[in-house]
Amino acid sequence: MDQTDRHHACKELARRGLLGSVFYFLLWLIVLSVTPIGEDLPRFALYVGLIFAVTGICRSILGYFYLHGRTQSRARWFYAYAACVLISGGTWGLATAVVFWSYLPQWPAFLVGFSAAGLVAGGTFSVSSHRVLQVLYIVVTMLPAALTLAFMEEPQARVLALLFVFNAAFLFTIGGSLHRQYWDLQLLSDTDSLTGLANRRRFDRVLRDEVKRARRGDASLSLMLVDVDHFKLYNDSYGHTRGDYVLEVVAERLSQCMRRSQDLAARYGGEEFACVLPSCSKEGARLMAERIQESIDALRLPHLFSPTAPRVTVSLGVVTLESGTPCEPDRLVAQADKLLYQSKEHGRHRATCGLYSNESERESASYWTASPNSDGEGNDHD
Repeated sequence: MDQTDRHHACKELARRGLLGSVFYFLLWLIVLSVTPIGEDLPRFALYVGLIFAVTGICRSILGYFYLHGRTQSRARWFYAYAACVLISGGTWGLATAVVFWSYLPQWPAFLVGFSAAGLVAGGTFSVSSHRVLQVLYIVVTMLPAALTLAFMEEPQARVLALLFVFNAAFLFTIGGSLHRQYWDLQLLSDTDSLTGLANRRRFDRVLRDEVKRARRGDASLSLMLVDVDHFKLYNDSYGHTRGDYVLEVVAERLSQCMRRSQDLAARYGGEEFACVLPSCSKEGARLMAERIQESIDALRLPHLFSPTAPRVTVSLGVVTLESGTPCEPDRLVAQADKLLYQSKEHGRHRATCGLYSNESERESASYWTASPNSDGEGNDHD
């Protein structure tokens, strides 16, 4: 998973867990109200209820903070949230084991066992975005009761132990299927069907998250817009099938240039692509633009009707947002588009790089140009 996938997985955990955060406590209250457990085991009932209450409150607070962008570290948030989930599941598993040991074959044992089976089924779905957490949750919820039943002498105990094991195996299998389906659907909804790159929907989401990080002062951010030069003329001259092939090949080269897991190449629209480069300085973005132009030039795809060069070329607009600078995603895109327009105005087949500024007249830009007759070697102009 890349950074965006991790963020989306955490967001799904937070959103789906809002109901589960209070469900354990409410279900335990219902069990206590209809069974003699509270009277027979008062301290046990109180401690279990307190654990459910505390972990439920913590999950609600953590979920609220993440969904409202108030979390500084995604990793620390996940570990805290996963701990609450596993503590809740493990507590219910231990409570089920204690009730089995104390009440089997009386009906309170069957009620709590049935509740445990329902809880773990719902929990398996709610954490389906994270497979490891899903497996651990099934284990801590089902294993204590199954082991307890295996060592009991009642005739029903062994049968119930087998049922718990079969239920855990079933949920393990179904959970894996849910996990794969979740990410398959996520991939389909976030992928451009022609090029295989991220689509505009995912680009907007990633850019929004990375701009927030840059505003907080975590790191700088560079945004790159890449446009295939004279693509309409190419389509008119060579046909749309050949034009689609060019887009596919350019997209493949862009993807190859994104060497870090956090870098994102996306199809922005038509013949235009966008690259989000977190923790990337202006100089680093300039070098990336140079690498992209050299990679596209190396293809030597013929474009004999182009006024710029007898092959397919690209123009780039690159803007860098320094850490801690106030900015909105649409403003950053607008400045990158402005720099792309400057590249086109100066003859295309070049990159125009600049720092983001709220005052456009203060914006400084540098140019890197690949000569149409060269093999991709370029010159810097300030």
